[in-house]
Amino acid sequence: MRLPSTDHTSRPWRIHEIANDFRLEDLWTLPTPGGPDDLHHLVQQMANGKGG
Repeated sequence: MRLPSTDHTSRPWRIHEIANDFRLEDLWTLPTPGGPDDLHHLVQQMANGKGG
């Protein structure tokens, strides 16, 4: 699901200082069921064309 750019730009992340000349093209939320150990589920969804 696509999110508004402000969901990223409004956060006080250090990346804004480091890469302030980069333009954010798109921001998406990805349908992952769990934590870092469940990355393979997300990869499988993308490979199957069910990425959200």
